[in-house]
Amino acid sequence: MRFPFDFDYPLAAPLAAFGVTPFTSHVDVADGWFDVRFGPWRLRTPLANLGATHVTGPYSPLRALGTRISLADRGVTFGARGSASSFSSQWRRRCRWAS
Repeated sequence: MRFPFDFDYPLAAPLAAFGVTPFTSHVDVADGWFDVRFGPWRLRTPLANLGATHVTGPYSPLRALGTRISLADRGVTFGARGSASSFSSQWRRRCRWAS
């Protein structure tokens, strides 16, 4: 099953400069895998490794845009509009980053 990212279009231009567009950004859930594609970035992990996924925000554009890892809760954020994905504490060992 594929889930698209929801883009705020005034903020889409800076993301497009890095290859992040509605056509290159989505989440696929299938065959026991959680697979995120966010422009040139990709994260793939087993579904069993997924703690939670939730939408957060609204945030200012400087805080919301891009990909980052939280040191506080070990979550991963793919920000087109403040979307955050939180993984279990062992996610770094079991996730694959690929481009």
